[in-house]
This record gives sequence, structure tokens and C-alpha cells, in this order.
Amino acid sequence: MRSTTYMLVITVLCGLGGAVGMIFLVSVFVPVLPLALVVRLLIWCGLTGYLLLLGVWSKGAAQSLVLPVVLLLACAVSAPTTIGFFILCVVAVGWLRTQMNPLAGGWLCLWVELLLGGGPVLALLFVYPRSVDMWALTVWLFFLFQSLYFLILPVGRHHVLTDEDRFEIARLRAQRLCRRLGELEG
Repeated sequence: MRSTTYMLVITVLCGLGGAVGMIFLVSVFVPVLPLALVVRLLIWCGLTGYLLLLGVWSKGAAQSLVLPVVLLLACAVSAPTTIGFFILCVVAVGWLRTQMNPLAGGWLCLWVELLLGGGPVLALLFVYPRSVDMWALTVWLFFLFQSLYFLILPVGRHHVLTDEDRFEIARLRAQRLCRRLGELEG
């Protein structure tokens, strides 16, 4: 189990690396590809790396990322706007993170995902990046917001479900169902 500080620092460093890498790699690939496509592909690469990192931290959920990551690649190549693709990526991260951490559910998780996804999207719409520098700043801001996830939700919720955990969840659900059935009959 990784500590909150470790996950927070790695997430911030991923954002910094992604932003700096974007500035450098755009200058390398723009002579052969359109700028918007290069930016979308670089966003996709950074997002894929981050999702794989989350999959490794959740111990075993990385294999479930293959289809969503391939679909996001198809969207990166065919998206009409980079802003629309970025918003799709923010939604995908929230959804996939919720799927990787089934114990971190409920209203708190929903509000945290809205905050962490809504913050970068609002900033993106406010700034409306037109240059590579602004897109790099947007990527950096996205990862800064994502690092807050580890401060808001307890780290203890980020673990893989063992057979005992699955049994415990099933037992609690069965108890809840029996209580509800008892309330309906009584």
C-alpha cells in the first residue's frame, strides 16, 4: 500500500512531466502532424500513463483499462475539437477511478469526482487554450486537481478487493436485504 504523500507527489510529478513533455514533443511532431492532433495524442499518452499508474496502485485493475484506453485513442484521432476530447478524458478518469476503487463509492465519491473533474473543465473553458503553452498549463492544472483526490478520500479505500473483502461486501448486502425484507413484512 502506498502512502497518501507518495501518491500525491507522483501525481504532481506526472503532471509536471506531462506539461514539460508536451511543450517539447509538440515541436518534434508538428512538422509531420497537425497541431490539434498532436496535442490530443499527447493528452491521451499522459492520461494512459496516469490510468496505468492508478491501475497499478489499485493492484490488478490495470487489465480492465485496455478497452477504455483504446476507445479514448480512437476519440483522440477522430475528435473534432481538443477541448471536447479533454472533457471526455476528465469524465473517463472519474469513471475509471470509481471502477478501480469500488469501496470508495457513494455521494462523497461523486462530489469528489465532480470537484476534481469540474475544476479543470471550468478552468479550461475560462482560459480556452489556443497555444501549446496554455495546453501544457491545462495538463498541469488537471494533474494538480487529480492529486487532491488522495487528500480528500482516505488512502485505505485504495486497495484491491481480496476474497475476504468480496465475501464481506456480499455478507453486508445480504444483511441489508434481509433487514429490508423484514421491514416490508413487519
